Amino acid sequence: MAGTTVGRLVVPSESTCTLTDVQVDGNIRIQAGGALITDDSTINGSVMGRDARTVRLIDTDVVGTGATGNINLADTRGRIVIGSQGCALDPGVGNNITLVDNHGTIAICFMNVGETILLQGNDKTIGAFHNTTGNPFIVQGNTGTFIRLRDNEVGLSGGGSMLVHRNTTTGNARTPDGLRLVRNDVHNRLSCVGNHDAPVGSGNSADNGMAGQCAQL
Repeated sequence: MAGTTVGRLVVPSESTCTLTDVQVDGNIRIQAGGALITDDSTINGSVMGRDARTVRLIDTDVVGTGATGNINLADTRGRIVIGSQGCALDPGVGNNITLVDNHGTIAICFMNVGETILLQGNDKTIGAFHNTTGNPFIVQGNTGTFIRLRDNEVGLSGGGSMLVHRNTTTGNARTPDGLRLVRNDVHNRLSCVGNHDAPVGSGNSADNGMAGQCAQL
């Protein structure tokens, strides 16, 4: 669909839904094996999926009131991309981005998130760059080759912390550093605990201190 306004949507199992310049007045639910690709669109609700094939939300605002305005994806088989084309614009999510137990690479770039980003139990490379959250940014229990957290501002309105806990990364022969944090600005605390490999990085700051493995970063 392109250049139109629709109500709530269901992406059927093993189907692909592509939205360009579309306003969705309601939630989008992705059934098992479905794929959602959006560009320059607005979703007045939430995006929810379990066992989706791939999800790419490009230059798309996910807004809502009350309990809506969330991105909640679990067990996605392929790649997840949430952000802007070329990382040049600033899409927004009214409440939370929650990505749990997904199996493809994850990229979150230049997002304004009203509340929390939670990345938990994902098993491929994660990159989160130039995002702003109102409250915590939590990265925990993920496995994969790399986790890269760069130029994020955390707790802008609610004073949340950045918590990087119990992740297992391997790096590779060319780039052995699996977990890297660079120039993140946290309005509460930056805490890194139980990560293997230990994080590396520089230029991070936290108003209420940096603790654990991030103390010197």
